[in-house]
Amino acid sequence: MTRWFEPTGDSYFSHINRQSIEAVIREAKGDQAPLAVKAAGNKLEAVGIAERMVVDSVGFRSL
Repeated sequence: MTRWFEPTGDSYFSHINRQSIEAVIREAKGDQAPLAVKAAGNKLEAVGIAERMVVDSVGFRSL
């Protein structure tokens, strides 16, 4: 799936709620990572934070 799909703000994170964004980030980056998403002032900021965090995760790199 990672050959054709990359979880970006536009393709994924903007379509789910903040709690789901936090859950995805927890799974991808560990238990402390969602704190940055939770601290975001609004959903748009949370989406941007999440996108930056998963870009460098294993399995989510651009080919």
